[in-house]
Amino acid sequence: MAAPVVTRPATSPSVEDDRARRRQSMEEIAQWARWVVTACLVLAVVGLIVLTVVWWNDSNREAQSQTQWDEVYKALKDKNKPEEQIPALESVAGKVKGTAAHAYVLMRLGNLYFKEGTNPAKSKEDQVKALSNAKSSFDLIATQEPYANNKTSMGQTFAPFALEGEALVLEQQQDYDGAIKLLDEKLKDWESHPLYSKMSAQLGRLYYLRSLKRENKADKDKDCELARAKLSEVLRPFDSINSKTPDGDIPPEYRSAWREQADYIRSLVSGFGKALPDGKAPPVKQPPAPVPPPGATAPVPPVTPTPATPARAADTKSEPKKEEPKKDDTKPAEKK
Repeated sequence: MAAPVVTRPATSPSVEDDRARRRQSMEEIAQWARWVVTACLVLAVVGLIVLTVVWWNDSNREAQSQTQWDEVYKALKDKNKPEEQIPALESVAGKVKGTAAHAYVLMRLGNLYFKEGTNPAKSKEDQVKALSNAKSSFDLIATQEPYANNKTSMGQTFAPFALEGEALVLEQQQDYDGAIKLLDEKLKDWESHPLYSKMSAQLGRLYYLRSLKRENKADKDKDCELARAKLSEVLRPFDSINSKTPDGDIPPEYRSAWREQADYIRSLVSGFGKALPDGKAPPVKQPPAPVPPPGATAPVPPVTPTPATPARAADTKSEPKKEEPKKDDTKPAEKK
């Protein structure tokens, strides 16, 4: 019986199997490529649609904004006096509500009302009413959305100035508690704004003004301490600049009226130094009179001659002469 023949598998794949695997790989790659291309086309279409929508919204928003500012311009056209501008601004405020143009209208109204409220030519009733209207206009921008949002351009443009204006109105009304509360609550939202230092100095001034109305010494000292701390915090950078200048004066680019006022109020609430511990200058001592040596005659103090009072000039006008009897120029008749 013959031995069976054993066949072994080939050690390398055949050419047909290799081609089949390559063909299968190419089909898989082509399939994935189709999905990738389809996804890219879909993304491109979606992106184009989004860009179109954004462009349309921007164009529409720009057109609406232009229309709103045109309304404000037409309302104020040819109106130069405050008594003409105030009714015009009040009439257009409702048409542009909730927009940057509305914030501008409210700021303009607040400033006009504040000027009327501080105008001494106005009556007391008109001043009180104008200050109340100014407070309402400023408060809407300083505390209400979307105007008071510190993350929007509209908020950055209008809200800090409205906050300063409302605090000034409350200060004018002598409502120092309300002004201090307002700045304490809202000032922290504007630490990066250029108006922050000025409003901080305003808060220090309010503490000082409130201390003047305090009757209790402890409350008065507390307000003075708060004013001194706030003003020192605001003026610290300028103090360092001042110390570096040769003549000890603030450079012109750092000078401003509110800094000079803040520096003056800080000097009022600061404690007295060692030279004047009680805040009063010592009386001026008169030098002692020189003592004459023994046997010398004390000098007689010079006598300041008193100028003689000039006599009153006599009236040069002569009295009218008495009328003399008129001489009879006629010669007596000669005797015959």
